[in-house]
Amino acid sequence: MKKTLIYIALISVAFIFMSNRRGRTSQTGQPSTTAPGESGQYCGSIGCHSTTTYETDIRLALTDADGNVVDQYNPGEDYTVNIEIGHVGTPAGYGFQIVSLRDSDESGINNFFDLPALTQEATALNRQYIEQSDRLPNDNISLNWTAPTNGTGDVTFYVAGNAVNGNGSSGGDSGDTTRLTIKEEIMSSINGINNDYDIIVYPNPAQDQISIMSDISIDKAYVIDASGKLIKEIRNNTAIISDINNGLYYVKTINDKGQTSVMNFVKY
Repeated sequence: MKKTLIYIALISVAFIFMSNRRGRTSQTGQPSTTAPGESGQYCGSIGCHSTTTYETDIRLALTDADGNVVDQYNPGEDYTVNIEIGHVGTPAGYGFQIVSLRDSDESGINNFFDLPALTQEATALNRQYIEQSDRLPNDNISLNWTAPTNGTGDVTFYVAGNAVNGNGSSGGDSGDTTRLTIKEEIMSSINGINNDYDIIVYPNPAQDQISIMSDISIDKAYVIDASGKLIKEIRNNTAIISDINNGLYYVKTINDKGQTSVMNFVKY
């Protein structure tokens, strides 16, 4: 009886390893990118894929249609998310998992599309996760992603990846995780925005200093010029503007619910 139980346990462990090879969330329903709302663990921290054999080092970048690496997105435009599973030695293959979330409420963007071969979509926590559907032969993965709608604010990608030796267990494998925050292109979040609440910027016109007044609590606020360039952050609802050029500017505010409001002012 004891031998039978041991045999069953070994078969179960082998099944789990094989299942995770075909995508952890697809097979177990458990995401492991370390994104908010998850367990906080990933394959390299829960006992599997946890050695330093391959010294796995995950790198993540977002590129636009021209192949340029960007740190801001334009709402509704398509981008490429590039994952590189850096390593030493010669792994037999690779695995990964990625999700993109709104920073304001940690909900899923869910805009990955046209997935490449050997990748798949899995749903957990009402979010779209992308992961391998079988062991990947290459350490670079490129995914198509559409930026969210105007006013979404900052977006963060969370990704975990493994370099594996292909021996049917997690022994000798290596894992790592990283994240990348991309800001909404500031001018796009101003043009055509529907203000979610009222703010007053005073004095207007202003020469040396501006202040913000609102019936709600402001979490973040920025001064932005007419070209969309971020000029300075406003702290404690007040900003010194004597050091900026004369002209038209905008104040964009964000409350603790991620709602936004914009008001212009003139510096003279």
